[in-house]
Amino acid sequence: MTMWYTSLIGAIFCFIYIAYKGEIRKLRSDLRDNKKTIWSQMILDNVAWTAYGFAMIYIPIAIATTISESYVALSVMLGIFVNREKIEKHQIIGIVLAILGVILLSSTTS
Repeated sequence: MTMWYTSLIGAIFCFIYIAYKGEIRKLRSDLRDNKKTIWSQMILDNVAWTAYGFAMIYIPIAIATTISESYVALSVMLGIFVNREKIEKHQIIGIVLAILGVILLSSTTS
């Protein structure tokens, strides 16, 4: 419920800003042109939050939180494999540390 409330407040502020800039017509056009993307994002976001809730119930919180917060490393890895992005040394170190953190937490809490 808290996430829904936070998202609602954020959406209201964004709508007010878009209205202030006079771009409501463009917003309507974008919503109409990108229906598949918007619906898939809405569904996948809710599935992700539901999965996170189940993870908090069925596995140790330390593991669930660590895995969910390592989304940054996942984003970098998707950038490498999907977009063929070049990564720098500090990004490699961050990915390695995130993976090691997940492994370390899972081995100490089980």
